[in-house]
Amino acid sequence: MSETSEEFPESWYGLADPTQFWMEWRVLAFLAQLRALRMDLDAPLRVLDVGAGSGALRAQLEAATRWTIDISDTNPAVRAHCIPGRGEAWIYDVAERSAERIGRYDAVLLFDVIEHADAPATLLRDAAAHLQAGGRLFVNVPALPVFHSGYDRVAGHRRRYTRRSLRAEFEAAGLRVLEVRYWGLTMLPMLVARWLVQRGDPRDAAEGERWIRSGFEPPARSVDRLLRFLARTETRWLSPAPCGTSLLCAGELSA
Repeated sequence: MSETSEEFPESWYGLADPTQFWMEWRVLAFLAQLRALRMDLDAPLRVLDVGAGSGALRAQLEAATRWTIDISDTNPAVRAHCIPGRGEAWIYDVAERSAERIGRYDAVLLFDVIEHADAPATLLRDAAAHLQAGGRLFVNVPALPVFHSGYDRVAGHRRRYTRRSLRAEFEAAGLRVLEVRYWGLTMLPMLVARWLVQRGDPRDAAEGERWIRSGFEPPARSVDRLLRFLARTETRWLSPAPCGTSLLCAGELSA
């Protein structure tokens, strides 16, 4: 089984820059979760980022921690966009369970990956096989299924999640859930607006490309500044949020 049944649109790799507002918001929310779970950001942990694309998340986390992060993806197209880091980079499917990689890592990340998969629990189980004893697995997914839109379909999202449905995926994979939290509360009006405007499917590939781009590029510099302000404010003063556009989940292998 491959990691995902539908690869990300290639345009994603050019847009998902470590300094892009949504990417920064996501890592701020994740760092808040790590602190709540008392993860040691100064320890030299070995981490695997599955479905890592260009490695934007690795670049962000290696700048904020002493972790060394290996990245893997199944799409050879990411080689053209790969950002260098302390760790290695491979074209690798965790379902292969390579003997040299099994049981090697302190943590495994699957950020914005399992919503693309035919069998998310199987993917989680394969990824978790790469953990050392006591290691933790972290995911980020889009939240609130009611707002699944044409944008989601163009982006290859088979589903959006609730806390309950994400917890169920972890439990089906034999993982004990440590915490599930929303983030992106103040982005909810944007999610609703996108759902209203993009409820159908794009007329052609060019329109689909515009939908992807509009989901990542604020229409004006002032909007970008506002979104960054909201990201900093929310992750500092309202974390975890009572609801949000995305969900972070942390788990570990059940005894």
